[in-house]
Amino acid sequence: MSPLIGDLYRHIIRDETMCVKYLQDRQLLPGDGERVCTRTKNGSSCGGALRMCERKSKKRNADGTFQKVVAYKCNRKGCQTYQSIRKGNAFFAFTDANGRCNSQLSLAETVELVWFWVHRVSVGQAVQFTGRNKKTIVDWYELCRDVVVAAFGERAKIGGPGRTVQVYETFYPGDGGPRDARIVVLCGARDDGCLERRCFVVGDRDADTVMPIIRRDVEPGTTIFTDSRCARERLAEYGYLCFGYAGAPAAAVDCVTRAGTQAVQALSRLPDPAGPAASADAGGRRGRGASKIPTAVALSRQLQEEWWRSVHPDKTTVFDEFLGDLKNAFL
Repeated sequence: MSPLIGDLYRHIIRDETMCVKYLQDRQLLPGDGERVCTRTKNGSSCGGALRMCERKSKKRNADGTFQKVVAYKCNRKGCQTYQSIRKGNAFFAFTDANGRCNSQLSLAETVELVWFWVHRVSVGQAVQFTGRNKKTIVDWYELCRDVVVAAFGERAKIGGPGRTVQVYETFYPGDGGPRDARIVVLCGARDDGCLERRCFVVGDRDADTVMPIIRRDVEPGTTIFTDSRCARERLAEYGYLCFGYAGAPAAAVDCVTRAGTQAVQALSRLPDPAGPAASADAGGRRGRGASKIPTAVALSRQLQEEWWRSVHPDKTTVFDEFLGDLKNAFL
């Protein structure tokens, strides 16, 4: 899929039906007839087949006509109730106190915000483009970040015999408060040519802190470049090959060329973890606003997002790749 915004509106969310079909093709929504009615009456479940249909929503279009939404309708005689097509998808569905899907955004409007987040459209720009509340934008952006945080939790080890991983330290600059964070970075080139970056917020840089990170994320037999003397002294104990470079201000060693450069640090872009000011909730609904997330946790989430983006550099496929991770995280 082209990263051009015009393709979003022409080929994904031109209308609700097209959006539903796009998500069904990626197995994020069930197909027609794949679900049965769960309505319970007199202690027994209906069990009738659900068929897709269009129904009028309470919202109106700019020309005053009612918007149409895609829903399921039970085809069993005597039931014929409607159910939200989002039911069962924890990402797209908002369930109210009565257990009903009651999102204030259409499915197409939600996918629009997801596309914006994937393609780094800022909160301010999203507000201008959509006219929606800033609180809602921030809330959905945080929910998108939940997807990549879940993907980070399922990451595989990097490196291996004959491969190189660089371990170095950087700081997230701040005013000396909790934002002035110490970060350990693991960098390694993958088979597909991507330079994968994994960043971890740590309280110290001693071997007891760094070695568990290396053992968890790096395959034994990997050649490790590091200027940490404490870590170098223990790498051989766990089956790693060590290549150290000394000097606190010394240039980093590039994982691919082994040249003394600052290229790797320059690639480790660390933007503001807190992002724009967030709300207590999104229109009184989800309550995932960034202001509820402690700064240290917000920084870790931002670093995990940067890891995800480092392994999905192709803008023509990144949206579908995100939807694949969304499926793994929420279905």
